[in-house]
Amino acid sequence: MPVAMAGGRNPNMTPSARWTKTKTTRTTTRLKEAFRLMRKRGLLARMNFLCCSNCAGHELTNMAVDAIRSGKKKQDDIKGCVFYHRQDAEALEPPRARWRCSGNQPLMIRYGLLDSKEFGEIGLPTDEVGRIVCECLDEAQVAYSWPDEDPNLCIEVDVATALEPKVEPEERKVAHG
Repeated sequence: MPVAMAGGRNPNMTPSARWTKTKTTRTTTRLKEAFRLMRKRGLLARMNFLCCSNCAGHELTNMAVDAIRSGKKKQDDIKGCVFYHRQDAEALEPPRARWRCSGNQPLMIRYGLLDSKEFGEIGLPTDEVGRIVCECLDEAQVAYSWPDEDPNLCIEVDVATALEPKVEPEERKVAHG
């Protein structure tokens, strides 16, 4: 078994594999935390979900309908959906992520309510879903941009912060006196 050299580099690894070893062991830690928070807030939140927006939106709607039909969730419990699809997720893998981390292109997050034939609209209005998404991104310390909070635009996540490990706030020590 090869031994890692100083600086964490293994001379037997290709540059891409070296990057993968050092970066993907913690890939999207903050982003995963944000999506976990979104699920806790009632959103159907999926990462690297299906091939494209159309397929992902259709499947998330089916998931919501199935959950309501089966009694697992009440319609009011589902606040909306948020996802990025496989085409976007490819941008998180090396070497593309390095290019994106340089500030050239963000990860696009899609969000909104779900529209089903059986139950009609499921979830909050799209702008409210977007605000929930942004609150969760803030809490997970992921930088993003949502131009004019326009519900017709994707939320653009800064790949560099999404790839960073989650930073826990320091616990405050209480002085006893």
